[in-house]
Amino acid sequence: MENNNRKEKAIPGDELAVVEEFEPGEGTYEINGKIRASSLGKINIDNKNKLIAIKNNIRKNIMPKPNDKVEGVIENVIGAGAILKIMKINEKENFSFLSGVIEIRKYRGQKESGVDVTDYVRATVFSVIDGNIYMNIREQDDGVLTTQCIECCNRVVKIDRGIKCVECGSIRFKKLASDFE
Repeated sequence: MENNNRKEKAIPGDELAVVEEFEPGEGTYEINGKIRASSLGKINIDNKNKLIAIKNNIRKNIMPKPNDKVEGVIENVIGAGAILKIMKINEKENFSFLSGVIEIRKYRGQKESGVDVTDYVRATVFSVIDGNIYMNIREQDDGVLTTQCIECCNRVVKIDRGIKCVECGSIRFKKLASDFE
């Protein structure tokens, strides 16, 4: 293979070179005299040492730990809890497919949970057991960061104990984060 015909990136299984040209490096393997990619990433050619490797820039999945701050979208509200699709862990984007349960306490006489489906929420992890993530929104900076009217999907404004739709006037109790927008 000539250098000008080489790709810059590889996917697993791509043929990168032959053993007469290079030695297989990290992220590669050799089979029947051909060097192939074993991982997704950028092809790194070291002509001086005659080595070909794959540089993998993909971040590994990060599992949150107790006291970590997570942000995400409410996917479902169930009884005394809600399912949160986690988008950020400690303000860093998360590209894995993690979801967890937010424990929500309803107070006396309160009919609403304080969060609705599609709310963007910040929560604090209090436990991770067997890969299950449990969170709550009790801290002052925890709660709904952004939302819209659940009735008409329009913009809302903050009021005393929740939000009010600027279009239809619907009022809902929400546990709002200190930096609610």
